[in-house]
Amino acid sequence: MKKFLTAFLCGAAVLLSAETLKEWKFEGDKIPGLTYPNQKIGIRVSPDVKTPDGEPCGEFSVKEAGDAKVPWSTQICFTSKRKITAGTKYRYSFQIRADRDANLSGNCIQGAAPWKTIGNSTRKWMLNTDWQTVSVEFTANSDYAGMVRTPMLMAGSLPQGAKFWMGPVKFEKLVNFLPLALNPEWKISWTSDGAEAKTVKMENNTIDFTKFRDKFAEKTPVYLFNEFEAPADGMMQVGCAADYWFEFSVNGEKIYDTLETGNKVNTYQPTDHVFNFPVKKGKNRVVVKVLSGSAGWKFVCGKVPFREKTNRIIRIQRGKEWRPVKMDNVSWDKRSLRALRIDQFKRIPGSALDLSQYVKKYDIDRNGRLKADANGDLYFENAPGEKVRLRGFNFTPGSWEHRFYAFTKAEIEEFAEQIRLAGMNILRFHFLDGALAGNNGFPKQGKDRKDIAEIHIPQSVDELKIDPAFADRYHYLLKCLRDRGVYVMLDIFTSRGLMTGAVNAKDYPRFQMFDNPVYQKHWKAAFDFLLKKPNPYTGKALIDDPQLIGITFFNEQEHLFGQKSRDIARFTPEWRKMRGPSAPEFDFELLRSDSPDGAAAREFLRGKIRKMNEFYLGVVRESGFKGFVTNWDMFMRGLEGDARADFNAIAMHTYHAHPNQAKLSPADFKQRLAFGGWFRGKMSNVAQHSSIVTNNYIGRAAATRVLGKPFFMTEFSHCPQNRYIQEYPVLWTAFASLQDWQILTPHANTVALYYRPLRASFDDANNRFAPMCSLFTAFGWQRGDIRSAKHSVSLNVPESVLKSPEYIGAIGSGYNALSMLTRIGSDYRNAKNPAATLNIVPKAYVGATSMGMYVVLNEEKEKNFRILREQVENLRRNNILPAGNRTNVNAGIFESETGEICTNVQKHTLTVNTPRFQSAVLKKSEPVALNDLAVQSVSTPVSITAISLENDKSIAESKHLLLCVATMILAENAVYSDETFYSELDIGDMQLLVRSGQFRFSLKNGGKGLPSVYALNLNGSRERKIPVELKDGVLQFSLDTGKLEYGTPYFEVVYP
Repeated sequence: MKKFLTAFLCGAAVLLSAETLKEWKFEGDKIPGLTYPNQKIGIRVSPDVKTPDGEPCGEFSVKEAGDAKVPWSTQICFTSKRKITAGTKYRYSFQIRADRDANLSGNCIQGAAPWKTIGNSTRKWMLNTDWQTVSVEFTANSDYAGMVRTPMLMAGSLPQGAKFWMGPVKFEKLVNFLPLALNPEWKISWTSDGAEAKTVKMENNTIDFTKFRDKFAEKTPVYLFNEFEAPADGMMQVGCAADYWFEFSVNGEKIYDTLETGNKVNTYQPTDHVFNFPVKKGKNRVVVKVLSGSAGWKFVCGKVPFREKTNRIIRIQRGKEWRPVKMDNVSWDKRSLRALRIDQFKRIPGSALDLSQYVKKYDIDRNGRLKADANGDLYFENAPGEKVRLRGFNFTPGSWEHRFYAFTKAEIEEFAEQIRLAGMNILRFHFLDGALAGNNGFPKQGKDRKDIAEIHIPQSVDELKIDPAFADRYHYLLKCLRDRGVYVMLDIFTSRGLMTGAVNAKDYPRFQMFDNPVYQKHWKAAFDFLLKKPNPYTGKALIDDPQLIGITFFNEQEHLFGQKSRDIARFTPEWRKMRGPSAPEFDFELLRSDSPDGAAAREFLRGKIRKMNEFYLGVVRESGFKGFVTNWDMFMRGLEGDARADFNAIAMHTYHAHPNQAKLSPADFKQRLAFGGWFRGKMSNVAQHSSIVTNNYIGRAAATRVLGKPFFMTEFSHCPQNRYIQEYPVLWTAFASLQDWQILTPHANTVALYYRPLRASFDDANNRFAPMCSLFTAFGWQRGDIRSAKHSVSLNVPESVLKSPEYIGAIGSGYNALSMLTRIGSDYRNAKNPAATLNIVPKAYVGATSMGMYVVLNEEKEKNFRILREQVENLRRNNILPAGNRTNVNAGIFESETGEICTNVQKHTLTVNTPRFQSAVLKKSEPVALNDLAVQSVSTPVSITAISLENDKSIAESKHLLLCVATMILAENAVYSDETFYSELDIGDMQLLVRSGQFRFSLKNGGKGLPSVYALNLNGSRERKIPVELKDGVLQFSLDTGKLEYGTPYFEVVYP
């Protein structure tokens, strides 16, 4: 077929191509749609026979012979529900061989009376021991809708004892394809009716609309029209792309659009989106609507190499490319939705993955309360000379997905012990308010889903309606964590319904907290319950217990000020009361306005926030709580920097490739919905760009820190469906270390006993990159393998900026990119931060005035790039970057002041080179040489990391090492829109698969002899030995992970 397609592209006029209607593959215990008489035929998936293409086979055995004179006396049917159209050509095909010479026949037939054969589909074959390919084309002679057998094999003539083997069976519709014949001239119009259309020709398959309009808002429409002649009825294939959304219609019928997903990738080539469209003989008309992006506006259209399968949909299935991890054989039941135990994910004490061996366990009573010094470093009041870093995760105890709401006390102990074995020493409790008030386990349904406006809002601890069973589990968990030296941090409010038991909140509590005494009293009641109620298992209230290190007043309260939020307009009545009845509505556009009203609005909002903070801090002072307090922990603008400037610690959240739900596209994709029916007609979109870029999500967060105060990264994640997930563990370990941050708690539920299928989400335990990132940070950051920068730069924002429209802008990328070189932070109170080596007043802010305008955004980008070059030279002049530092902004190379971290934002690569921790993040095969670790070649994007498992020895000296070869880990049978994984169309099963590849790398041996190398399971157990060679004192790895029975990223090296 491929040769035939090539011939077509070289000049043939018409192509007969195929659309796969159904394919039966021999996988699993049951093949849906395959029917046969059990008493006559036996079938199994062959354990050893494959097709010549390497596909699994069905092995058919004749247990009882049929009537040789009546071939259809034994029927093997491949059945599906179809609409058959008269005059349309179809094909069925498969590969087959037998254990002897034998006759077999087949056809396509209706699956119900009158059981008519469809067209001229009947064929007979002589089987033998050689593989042969059966391909039968036929034309339907009548319309039919219903069950069809495509094909039905008639095996009545096969003798008893005969066997035959078949590969995948495919049923296809054949279509006449014509060469693409679009008119080279297009007409463009700014209105859908084509008024005042302008004729243009594409240049390199592209029309750039910025040549016609240099200023535009995001999603501004333009319309393209193309009239062309087709020589016959048929189909054509075209490739398109747009910056950033398009809809393609032919003869009044919508054929294809990216209105839900956008272009997905920024290559903007015809191969981005390839699809077929019907044409009629004679004149045809194409209409394309293109919506502008935030920083560009163009349409791309042209011929592409022909594709039989245009949708590029892929299903993740085990094979050489994807290997199964060793785990409990469990199946998800979408009716019960009961999370399932996977005991083979539990860390084994004493194994290489038992991190409690490498980090210190704390004695909470002996240490006393956690404090911060003038540099922002944490220490215990009874051990002032010891620098403290806390690593754990966000824990949402009320979620149904991990079953804490139903844990026995033994399971709570087991859970706490797994946290200890992960070497963790802090949990941040998240959505605890709602869980304690009864919103735990499966979400409430129907009449139980109350709005907060419908019920009484408790005003004191006594009025709170606490779920006693859940509170008991919570208090017992605190005790178990305390026994293991694990600290805690709490959100007072997280849930939409707060601590009322309500599910919804139309009145939007984030706003109500500003002035509504009912909500403020409720907040204080929750504060008093959480901090002042004695724990029956410890005898202590958290306010008096150093186990509680800090609180967040209201998680991400600044969502009220989101750029697309309408809730900020709730301030309008009070604003007009102050400003006058004719004042404009209080909204985001007003805040960015450079006008007297805009200036007054900004001062009004700052005053509201100051009053809000005074309320929170007043309750804390009155209570006597001595821990850290944080708020305004999500957005990174001047608005929030000013708001959190007076707290004793800074908390921040940041995400890469945050998943977003959208309507299913293509809409006709048939979902299995194995996880649950509530995903029907929906998909999850995950951005597919690298996180190793100049303006990356870690650098933006780094700029929010205030030097001299502790910095808590209380939420972060890199979505596992992003194809560059292998960057995640190395990037966070490197830059959390360089920046010298104090707490890392990714979001969320990184340790678990019970699991659900992996889906586009965050750092839950189903995502096995979550524990991997935690493991990396245990060594590189918590153990201190990667040095922190000695110097620091404070970006000091003056009051004049806070009074200007830049108040709602963020410090530009020309400054936050310095986070790849040295420690950075910002200061909204001091002209000179006393903890900083160098103080800078930023000259560029982003997001304040751009409004999505193409020209402005490009000016901002160019300005920040120029600023970055200037600031790198500034660091050199101030001896922050030493002589010989390899940083080259134009080349995209950034080397940390320590010399241990080197980032290439053009190649999206990263290396970390320290005595005990060495790593290389690569996108393609290119050699890398570190002190001990060297990479010669890779076949897929990967991070390869070597870690010493002896705390006092370097990699060169250590006789016990951990190697990690990280690619991707996805769920078996998950379905994605294409090979970039942009859209998850269907959630997969419980079984996880590791992407395999071929990797050649080496480790200097230091004369230690030939070690034993083990592939580890995810619990740390040794699965099998891996062969390695010792050449000239260098340990050589030639690793083909596709040959492993079980996939894994972990390998243990043990020297004699």
